[in-house]
Amino acid sequence: MKMASMYLLSFVLGFYIWNCSRAKSVQQSKPFPLGEYQYAGFDKKGDKIVEGRLAITSREEDRIKGEWQLNKIGNPERIGPQTGKGECDGLVQEDSLFLNLNPNMVDSNVHLKGKIKDGR
Repeated sequence: MKMASMYLLSFVLGFYIWNCSRAKSVQQSKPFPLGEYQYAGFDKKGDKIVEGRLAITSREEDRIKGEWQLNKIGNPERIGPQTGKGECDGLVQEDSLFLNLNPNMVDSNVHLKGKIKDGR
């Protein structure tokens, strides 16, 4: 019985130490800067087909929200629902950004993902 209590105490103490070290690493990560960002989208051939802006207006922990306005360039084929304007939301995880341009749609979603470096 005494041995089981020691194992339980070791487990709880280990979990507590792991949880505290994890919280520190999250707090020490750089915050994703709010503001407006230029965006350009390209087709498989490398031709620019969309350009505009993404505005990140709020962040709570790892969740971000904002708005977007993207315009079609030229006359691309099968461009999809990534032109126009709307609200967006997403996640920031370490140096990665995941953004959904159509968060209130069941299908017809446009998901962007990228890396954050030097506020870009």
